[in-house]
Amino acid sequence: MSYKLFKSTINTIVKYVIHDYNTNRIRLVSEIVGMICGVAAAILLAMTAPDPQLLICYCFWLCGSSILFACAISRGSTGLALSYAMYFIIDVVGFTRTVFL
Repeated sequence: MSYKLFKSTINTIVKYVIHDYNTNRIRLVSEIVGMICGVAAAILLAMTAPDPQLLICYCFWLCGSSILFACAISRGSTGLALSYAMYFIIDVVGFTRTVFL
């Protein structure tokens, strides 16, 4: 990738984030929090392997997927909303199995 293309891509991303921040700050911050929840769960999973703290991970994943689902609805993104709804259902099943089995 050439430097010009790289710089142009970065500028486009920065402009998009600034525009998104100016149009809906709460949603942008919520999306960041939702992503941090997912990354935190993944880091916790990696750090505690081979005996991971799944209950805590599922709490992070449930919070993250529900926040990101709400943000996807706010954006009007059906595909993302369906993806996060499926992640939420999968996480509920995993959480339930972790707590009750």
